[in-house]
Amino acid sequence: MQTLCSCINEQILFINNMKTNIIIKYFLILILSLNYQNVLCQTNIKLNNNLKPIIHLFSESSYSIEEDYYNNKINRAHIGFTYKFNNKWFAKIIIDRGKPSKSKGSTITKLNGEQVNIDTKINEGATYTMFLKFASLTWKPTDNIKIKTGAILQNHYITQEKFWGNRFVCQTFQDLYWKIPSSDLGIIGFWNLNKNLNLDLAITNGEGSRVNQDKYGKIKLAGGATIKTQENFKLRLYYHNKKTGDKNKTTEQMYSVFFGLGEGKKFKIGVEYNYMKNLNYLKNIDSYGYSIFSNYKTSNKSNIFIRFDGIYYENISDEYDNIYLNANRLICGYKYSPVKNLNLSLNYNRYYTSKNHDKSINKIQFNIEYKI
Repeated sequence: MQTLCSCINEQILFINNMKTNIIIKYFLILILSLNYQNVLCQTNIKLNNNLKPIIHLFSESSYSIEEDYYNNKINRAHIGFTYKFNNKWFAKIIIDRGKPSKSKGSTITKLNGEQVNIDTKINEGATYTMFLKFASLTWKPTDNIKIKTGAILQNHYITQEKFWGNRFVCQTFQDLYWKIPSSDLGIIGFWNLNKNLNLDLAITNGEGSRVNQDKYGKIKLAGGATIKTQENFKLRLYYHNKKTGDKNKTTEQMYSVFFGLGEGKKFKIGVEYNYMKNLNYLKNIDSYGYSIFSNYKTSNKSNIFIRFDGIYYENISDEYDNIYLNANRLICGYKYSPVKNLNLSLNYNRYYTSKNHDKSINKIQFNIEYKI
């Protein structure tokens, strides 16, 4: 019995140490980041002009009403640098906090052609593993043309995300429901035809910057157009075509349109509609949905916001019936910015599925964003 109690005490001590280590690690990251900024301030002016630090963090404290559950977590921790070689060449490197890579199982094929399923669970990395998210080189030959290559930022939902303005509270539609990564390996080009029309075209791996291309990998082609007017009207059209070399799967295609009005004004409203054909390469399983969001400035430092989403699926078989659920989401809250680059928000987030599944999640959240 004494031995058993000793083992239990050791396990408790180990778990407490793990939690403490996570807290200490992020405290040290913050201190080192702030110290590095001080170091840069003490160096010569030429270095300050060419090399700039990037610190961007999202944190969240939430309470789940149904489960009576409290949770605190870091949603983003971008740390990196940008470097300016000259007026035409630039570089950017950013690491991010990410969840571990998971593998629930795999299938192997014997020499006789027989397939065997292996039931394994693999976790690669800790809960707050840092990984390379962006590592891009930018060439800007003219004021109207820009080309980026490497681990790049894709341009699929960036327009909506900037207009929404509350990414630290919740992701935009494509990111939240379809888990399309913001970064990918490849090349992207931007062309400003005039002050009202911008075009972009990208060729990437399609799986995100954390995944190496395998033998089934093909390329992802994506392109978009952004139209802006002097009346604070913005229209964004986007399409992607993601192929696969697996004969049992089919090409995924996405169509997206976004309309925004009032950017920079006291009141603004945005609407986006997205349609995904052959979601995750699954033949005839299509998905579509919308997101409507609005912000109203109550002062120079604060605003109130509201958002309503709908996500739906077509041709869902029994195999995926509990995975792809038709649902709606309501988000509303208050945002306050006491100083520049620091945002605080108290908000309510409700997610609820259709009557057949009768699932509802209600959360009260306090979110923080700061960047240096």
